[in-house]
Amino acid sequence: AHADDKAEAILKEARLRMSKANTYPASIRMDQDPKRQIRFYLQRPDKFRLELIEPTRTGAIVMRGAGAVMVRNGEMAPVSASTARNTIDAIYSLISANFEKAIKEPYSTTYVTQKMLDENTVVDVIEIKGQRSKSAMRLYIDNNSLLRKAITSGGGMGTVMHFTNVTIDEPIPESKFQIK
Repeated sequence: AHADDKAEAILKEARLRMSKANTYPASIRMDQDPKRQIRFYLQRPDKFRLELIEPTRTGAIVMRGAGAVMVRNGEMAPVSASTARNTIDAIYSLISANFEKAIKEPYSTTYVTQKMLDENTVVDVIEIKGQRSKSAMRLYIDNNSLLRKAITSGGGMGTVMHFTNVTIDEPIPESKFQIK
């Protein structure tokens, strides 16, 4: 993979930060569907909760060890461990800057610029491009090595995700991992 040294240094720091994190809760809002909110909780080694909150319905995927369940509008349904694991892997590969899993092909990294994301947050902007496909990601990483915004594109489609309420290693209540 072709690498821009500055971009790779920032990504390396983000990977290191996430590899040491024991807990990682965050919220995601997508520009394409601003009424939908996603909140996820990751606690090592084997607990994960993804909540989907929409105006007309709510849902969650909860995983503890090898067991997983999906709750939608108050009804529970089993989820295969592989489906839950794939969901976790997709989110975690993005937030941990592990693009070998996310892009699944050789890629190049380029440092784009530094900019103000909002009045309090300075971010480094990095672009990752797949070498065979038209897949690309533009990541906005803050000075704490945390992902704050991601723009993905490929095949003419794009997604803009804003990460808020991001914390690392703050306690997550056990109730978040209860299957209800």
